[in-house]
Amino acid sequence: MSLVFPIATAQTEGGGANLEKFKASYRGQSFDVKAVIPNNGTIDNIEVYPEYGSIYITLTMGSGGQQDAHMKIILPRNLIDSKANGTDIRYVVVVDSKPTIYEETRTTSSERELTFSIPTDTSDIEIFGRQVVPEFPGAVVAAIAMSVVIVVTVAMSRIRTNIARRL
Repeated sequence: MSLVFPIATAQTEGGGANLEKFKASYRGQSFDVKAVIPNNGTIDNIEVYPEYGSIYITLTMGSGGQQDAHMKIILPRNLIDSKANGTDIRYVVVVDSKPTIYEETRTTSSERELTFSIPTDTSDIEIFGRQVVPEFPGAVVAAIAMSVVIVVTVAMSRIRTNIARRL
């Protein structure tokens, strides 16, 4: 299953004139993905693939500029993260179907900043992590847990009744 995020942009305070905020929503939650895209490029949409642990970003690059330029993207951890045993591990970044090397330039408890080179004709980027927005919202998980508790309670009650009848 994939979902396409509606994209809205706004300039962010600090962090440079080219840093843009792309608003994304997923099942009622809102996420800010911030990016500096070379040559006045823009993010057209962001799709989430929870089954692959990835986000897929479609770009439109501006004309002119350097042959290869650097892109900076700030990923909120509550949208996509990559951890093993509570420790940050590397993402896999794929630019136009080719794995690319990136530098993690800043890390906080709420976001991770990646910088990597992209050609001027780049059209898509996929970032793989270990966890992407949970597929099931909290209410669904709570309902499933409550159902399991009810089934176990009813089963235990029947077992006790059967044991009492035998005695």
